[in-house]
Amino acid sequence: MLHTARLPEDILNNIYSYIPYEERALVCRENYSIYHTLFYEYDTYRTGDSYVRFLIRNDLSIPFKKVYCSNYSRWIKRKKYIYKNVIHKNYIEFIKFYTIENTSGKCMSFIHEQSFSKKQHKRSFLPN
Repeated sequence: MLHTARLPEDILNNIYSYIPYEERALVCRENYSIYHTLFYEYDTYRTGDSYVRFLIRNDLSIPFKKVYCSNYSRWIKRKKYIYKNVIHKNYIEFIKFYTIENTSGKCMSFIHEQSFSKKQHKRSFLPN
């Protein structure tokens, strides 16, 4: 671990310039807000929907909030999302189901805060 109190500020800035953006995003909350788009594009290119499931499983609310807000309109249009032989009305309904299944308290409370007035019935159904 680097002892930042012992090194001059100009040397720290020089060292910091060599750290990749993906790693900077994971250092602190402030850096995550700055480098979120680069990190998210890199990670979703690699993993797709499993990144969102990873965030929910581990109850990582800060990255989940960013991903949820930036992709809500796209996810609501994604109809009939299938997960473990259960068909969900859309991807948002799947996310609600998945947060309950994994007891992700922080993510679940954020979704309840962001709940919209639009009523959605018949959340999921089994295929024929």
